Amino acid sequence: MAKTIRRKNEGKRKRNKYGLLLHMIFLASATLLAIILCILSTVEYLQLKKNNRQLSQEVTQLTDELDHSYSEEQMQELVSEAKQEQAVTSLTEGKKLILDYIQNHLSTGSTVLDTLKALYPDDLVVADKGYHFIPISDELAHHPFNLNQFIADEDGYLQYHENGQIISKKGIDVSRYQEKIDWKKVVKTGIEYVFIRSGVRGYTKGEIKEDDRFVENIEGALEADLDVGVYFVTQAMDEEEAIEEAEFVLDQIADYEVTYPIVLDVEDIENGEARSASLTMDERTKCIIAFCDTIREAGYEPMIYGNMKSFMRRMNLEELEDYKKWIAYYDTNLYFPYAFDVWQYTDQGKADGIKGNVDYNISFYEP
Repeated sequence: MAKTIRRKNEGKRKRNKYGLLLHMIFLASATLLAIILCILSTVEYLQLKKNNRQLSQEVTQLTDELDHSYSEEQMQELVSEAKQEQAVTSLTEGKKLILDYIQNHLSTGSTVLDTLKALYPDDLVVADKGYHFIPISDELAHHPFNLNQFIADEDGYLQYHENGQIISKKGIDVSRYQEKIDWKKVVKTGIEYVFIRSGVRGYTKGEIKEDDRFVENIEGALEADLDVGVYFVTQAMDEEEAIEEAEFVLDQIADYEVTYPIVLDVEDIENGEARSASLTMDERTKCIIAFCDTIREAGYEPMIYGNMKSFMRRMNLEELEDYKKWIAYYDTNLYFPYAFDVWQYTDQGKADGIKGNVDYNISFYEP
C-alpha cells in the first residue's frame, strides 16, 4: 500500500517536471519571436528613414538647381523655346494633314479649284489668271435657297421644290447661234420664259449691232405665249456709252410686250484686246449703274448677268445691291452665295425645236 502511494507520488512529480520544462520552452520561443520581429521592424524603419532622407536630399537638390541655376529671364526663354518647338510640331502635323487632304481630293478627280474651295470655306475662290481668295461678305444679301431642293426633272431641267410644290420656272436664253427656232415645239417642252439677245457692242471698235435673229426670235417667242426678257452684251467704256446701250435696247423693244427683265450682260472677255479690258472695277460698276437706271426710268426691270469671275472680280457688288442678278454657274452645286433671281446652270441643254445646245435657266422672278 505504502509502495503504491510512493510510486504514484513519484509519477506525479515527473509529470510536473515535464510540464514546467515545456512551459519554459514555449516562453523562450515566444520571446525569441518577439525579438526577431522587433529587429525586423527596426531595420525596416531605419531603411525607410534612409530612403526618406535620400529623397528629401534629391528634392532639395532639384529645388536648389531651379532656384539657383535659372534666372527669371532664362525661365522665360525656356518657355518660349518650348512654345516654338510645340508650334513647329503643330505646324508640321497640320501641314501633313493639309497635304494628305489635297492629295486625296485630287486623286478622286477633283480640280485644283474645287480642292481650294473646300479648303477655304469662308472665302470665294475665283480663278482669274491665278487664284483669288475673296472673303464672303455678310453685308451683301445672301440667297435663301437650300441646294438640296434643286432637283432635275426627267428632261434635265432644274426645279426648286418647297413644301411639296415647285416654286421655280424653267427657261432658256437664245441668240443667233441657235439659228432657226421652232417656238411651237419649244413651248411644248414646258419652257415658260426666254431671254433673247438684242445685240452687242463690238469688242474692239465699239460699234453697237443688233443680233441677227432678234426680231425673228422675239416675235416667235411672244407668239408662242412665252414670257420674254432681253439681254445686251456690253462693252461700254463710260457712263455715256452705257446709257447709249440702254437706249438702243429700249428702242428695240418699244413695240413688244417684254415682261421679263432687261439684262446687261457683263461677260468676262478672254480676248486681251477687248476695249473694256482696261476698265477698273469702279469704272465698270458706274457703267452698269448707268445702264440699269436708264432701263428702270423707262419702266422696265433691270438685271445684271455675269459669272463668278465677272461678279467677283469685275464689279463692286456692294454698289449693285439694288439690282437683280442672273448668275451663270455651270454646276448643280451652286457656289455663288449672294441673292439672285435667275441661275444659268448649263450651256449643254437640249430642247425640241432648237438645233444644237441651248442654255438652261431656273428663275424665281415674278413679272
